[in-house]
Amino acid sequence: MKLNANISYPVNAGISANRAGNLLIGRENNVMAQVYNLYSATTGAFSLLHLNGDGTEIQEFGYRN
Repeated sequence: MKLNANISYPVNAGISANRAGNLLIGRENNVMAQVYNLYSATTGAFSLLHLNGDGTEIQEFGYRN
């Protein structure tokens, strides 16, 4: 589980947005479009509550702000 700090980053090649306070619950997997991990210090949950299940990669395509 990870609660985002005061960070901003783009999702789905979109505009960088402040994602502070978003909560990530789930596995530590890499994002499919880019090679970064959601549990790193500069990324985290895409939305207010982000549930991440089984698999080796996280699909960010189709995400809408």
